[in-house]
Amino acid sequence: MCKLGFSDQWIKRKLQCLSSVSFSFKVNNEICVSVIPSRGLRQGDPISPYLFLLCVDAFSGLLSKATHYKLIQGAKICKSAPRISHLFFADDNILFAKATPNECSKIAEIISVYERASGQKVNLDKTEIAFSKCVSPERRFTIIGTLGVREVDKHEKYLGLPTVIDSGGVRRLIKGRLHWQSWDALCRPKALGGMGFRDLKCFNLSLLAKQIWRLQSNPNTLLFKVLKARYFKYSSILKANRGHDPNYIWRSIWGAKGLFRDGLAWKIGNGRDANIWSGTWLVNNRLPVHLQRPPEFDEEMKVYELLTEDGRMWDAMKVRQVLGEDLCGLVLSLPLLIHETNDTTF
Repeated sequence: MCKLGFSDQWIKRKLQCLSSVSFSFKVNNEICVSVIPSRGLRQGDPISPYLFLLCVDAFSGLLSKATHYKLIQGAKICKSAPRISHLFFADDNILFAKATPNECSKIAEIISVYERASGQKVNLDKTEIAFSKCVSPERRFTIIGTLGVREVDKHEKYLGLPTVIDSGGVRRLIKGRLHWQSWDALCRPKALGGMGFRDLKCFNLSLLAKQIWRLQSNPNTLLFKVLKARYFKYSSILKANRGHDPNYIWRSIWGAKGLFRDGLAWKIGNGRDANIWSGTWLVNNRLPVHLQRPPEFDEEMKVYELLTEDGRMWDAMKVRQVLGEDLCGLVLSLPLLIHETNDTTF
């Protein structure tokens, strides 16, 4: 914690949380005496996940350092994509390395250093390794012996759920259910005679659209860099094509792009990014106003062409000429920023 930059007072307070904890057990409806644990906090303690993140950050640092010095190769989905050596989710880790004895020995060394420093122990019974098809049986046997784990063809389940469900699996799940009514009827509100169930298709699309917003708003994330290198290297995520034989993640995200576009709106800054005809930038009573383009105007016309030369006010004459008298008042009531900034989406 000192190397991470935490103050001495903060560290002292956290150590007091570890040393002052005690547990009581209820036996035959009676509370027994308190027990002071000697191995830290219990798993369900509220502070436990945060302390675990501090520990696992050191593990990530060891792996990143080994990758920086090319002791571990990691994996890349394409030539221009970033190299990935590890992925963490809660207390589960996925490590990527080249199937060589040297790299696997380095991973085993890093795990050993982490165990000695943190006091934690990797559960080898729950640890699995999967090889690509080009790795020979002899090399597989050597690596398995080095790491002390078992080999699997693919990781079947995660958190008790299958990692991949094919159409046959979906059919088997459907056969095991009992349907009293159609799913559309069950998704109706209770006031309309339904059960009020959430429409899973619509709910899934909304979550995927939210992922598009996160990707567009956070271009420095690892996921954005990987997807951009593979699917929209020279364009934006909104202009990306589906591509040939995309993976399931990108195919799902791309499928929600239309819904995302429908809910996307422009906040006008300098007006040089927002298109007058194809982008939603004008709203009336919280509803988007879709503008029809007269044939005499260019389809690539930008909003800045409706502003005065200094870009600080709407040009009423230009607005009436382009959009007509009916929409002029609505446009003129749209506030503009005093300082010139780029157009943003929301």
